[in-house]
Amino acid sequence: MPLTFVRTGSRLLWESLAAFDRQCGRTGIGVVVRDSEGEVLGCCSQNLETIMSSKAAHLLAIQKGIQFWVDCGFLIFVLEVDDAKVIDWINSGSHLDSEFGAILQEITILTEGPDGQLFRYTTKTSNKTAQGLSNYALGITEDMYWLEEFPICIARVIESEKPG
Repeated sequence: MPLTFVRTGSRLLWESLAAFDRQCGRTGIGVVVRDSEGEVLGCCSQNLETIMSSKAAHLLAIQKGIQFWVDCGFLIFVLEVDDAKVIDWINSGSHLDSEFGAILQEITILTEGPDGQLFRYTTKTSNKTAQGLSNYALGITEDMYWLEEFPICIARVIESEKPG
């Protein structure tokens, strides 16, 4: 049974980014889930031993990030991604017959539900925590997951991104 960290009346924010190390053949994925006050409820760094196109990596980062929060029992309402084209594909349901169709379909299935999730664009520079987690993922050999904690290497970034 998944753990549930959703606070009554709170709307959660989810952010995801991918980073690349073409020389070593790796893609790092960083995901962070925050509550409405900016507190980190969970985050992860995942390392994929493969290099792929930027679009495929962004889609895979979204899919793996959503799977993480589904497994944790989070009810996410706002999902921020730094690729406007990918957001358009997800929101419109287009490109299901493209080379990315399988990943897009999985994202659609994972986000279906009565509450409805909102995918929106954000700049990479406004998403420094997820960026730090994706870069951290490039240096690890196994995936790392934290609930209501986070790695020390990004503590300052997390504090600086809190609202107010």
